[in-house]
Amino acid sequence: MPFINGRYYMSPQYGAAIENTRLEADDLPEEDSAFSEPQLELLAARNIPQRAQPKTPPAHNQNQNAKHLSGDATYYDLPGSKTASGHPFNPNKMSAAMTGEKARLGKHVTVTYSHKDAHGKAVSTSISVVVDDRGPFARDPHGRPIHPLRPDPQGVIDLTPAAFKELTGSLKKGRVPVTVTVPNE
Repeated sequence: MPFINGRYYMSPQYGAAIENTRLEADDLPEEDSAFSEPQLELLAARNIPQRAQPKTPPAHNQNQNAKHLSGDATYYDLPGSKTASGHPFNPNKMSAAMTGEKARLGKHVTVTYSHKDAHGKAVSTSISVVVDDRGPFARDPHGRPIHPLRPDPQGVIDLTPAAFKELTGSLKKGRVPVTVTVPNE
């Protein structure tokens, strides 16, 4: 039997086929696995090591490694248009737009708005949104995007009207300072 890449194989083609099948089986839930228990034991007996399952770090480490971005949050309303993720824009969805270097599409981020209420008491509100669009972009004095598009120097996130209202209580504020927490991959 040839010894290839630290494993014994009857032939390279057979070894590659077993390796590919094992990798596919690891991606499936256990009850849907194509292998029965005796077949898995047979693979183990042939000195083919099982792939180690990734360990999830403790929850406190995830927050320490998260990116915290400070800047302004605004809202945008583009009915009838498509988002960067290809879905139609929904103003009632808890979603947002961020630039690619800040967060990837499909990422769930936490937006925190801290302010003082009418009585001078510090109030902090947080919401969770999914990034499904790109923005915010720099605008001219008339409010139109500047072409070529470039990131807004003060803005960190554009929220849908529903998300902005959930965060601030109304749409009247228009632009508020926030902290956006983007968890690491």
